Amino acid sequence: MKYILSFADSMKAVGVPIVKLQVNGHDGFFMVDTGSTGCHIDECFAKEIGAEEIQSSTKNTISLGGRTAVTNTYYLTFTFGEWELSEVKCTSSSMRVAQEHLLEKGIRMDGIIGVPMLSFLQAEINLNKFVLILNMPDMTEEAEVKNQR
Repeated sequence: MKYILSFADSMKAVGVPIVKLQVNGHDGFFMVDTGSTGCHIDECFAKEIGAEEIQSSTKNTISLGGRTAVTNTYYLTFTFGEWELSEVKCTSSSMRVAQEHLLEKGIRMDGIIGVPMLSFLQAEINLNKFVLILNMPDMTEEAEVKNQR
């Protein structure tokens, strides 16, 4: 099953691919980052959507806008139409520097989806059409049995 997400608006406004996703039942806007080693969420947005905190710690990392403190880790549920990806581990930090720049151009960003999630979803990026194509894995019991043979 394919699920197609457009990032045309953000590309035209700021040259950055940002897609609208359903996360924990709320609309969220996530930058598609093929250089990111994980999933990241803005700390304020995580609290706003009632994300389940699984670990609280502070460590420094390099991100948009330079060094930042990663404060918490959450499990998030992403919904793509009728398909759901649950218990996605995401770290949080303040993305205020990037958000302020993007909001000036009318674009919102609540987080970043990186290589692990894009890889799992067998994502394809079409830069001509400004779309992210997710090739949803078949997770039915029948498919699991076929994969074990």
